[in-house]
Amino acid sequence: MNPNLPFFVPILVVISYFFIRHVWFHKRKIHHIAIIEKLEICTIEPDLLLPEINVYYKYYFGGGVYTGRGYLLLTDFLKGEYFLEFNQFHEPILTHNDKTFVSEEHIENYLLSIVDTLSINVDPIEPFHSEIIEIFSQSKSTQNRIQ
Repeated sequence: MNPNLPFFVPILVVISYFFIRHVWFHKRKIHHIAIIEKLEICTIEPDLLLPEINVYYKYYFGGGVYTGRGYLLLTDFLKGEYFLEFNQFHEPILTHNDKTFVSEEHIENYLLSIVDTLSINVDPIEPFHSEIIEIFSQSKSTQNRIQ
């Protein structure tokens, strides 16, 4: 008998457990819609702005309200060219379609006017586990379907 076999059996059991769990999660996930609560521009201190947005969202599932967080690229929100930089007061400046937005609050309001809902996958057993699939423009949101 190989002396390393007792060592490999627990490792094989753990790897197969995580593989089965991963496959099972993808089989049971539910497609759902979430509302964006807050957006933050990702930065690396002291002076580097990343083209990523930290997205906080809220969704209703099974009689409860849950929150989630994920990251999206700025190009998911903005079509075409944009320019993002810091000014001399260390505030972010976004220029897009000949419009300039100074401060993170103005940029957040502008991005929320473009996109307000997300498509997410929710685990029905653990509904606080979710992942962002795609974003919806405001023309596809539930708010405009009611009108």
